[in-house]
Amino acid sequence: MSAHGPDAAHAFRNPLVFVAFLQSFAHGANDTANATSAFAAVWAAHSYGLYACSSIETPWWIMSAAGAFVALGVNVMGWRVIGTIGSDLARLDFVKAYTIEFASTLTVVVATSAPTRVFTSKMPMWPLSCRTL
Repeated sequence: MSAHGPDAAHAFRNPLVFVAFLQSFAHGANDTANATSAFAAVWAAHSYGLYACSSIETPWWIMSAAGAFVALGVNVMGWRVIGTIGSDLARLDFVKAYTIEFASTLTVVVATSAPTRVFTSKMPMWPLSCRTL
């Protein structure tokens, strides 16, 4: 139950699931891109020469393999991360969890749109850390 009352807290339950769904895609896409960029650069240099890295796209099989490994990591250890952050680190109601997740998702989407490489792994932790302090 929230300090805002049971109705207000319950109203944020479904939007929280939707924003978490969006966050998983945005964060997973960013992690996959960051993980594949170094491997794809080495593969392109080996296959096409040292200066070919900026002129080719990453092959589908590299992106598929990276996505599969991200999915494997989520399925193997994701439940521990969710349990640690969601209950052991801080007790959150639906309103606070929605606010943190929405801010994190918005930050990941905006940062991923930037022309530089951005690591989004810690972005969900900043609002949560500030909340627990």
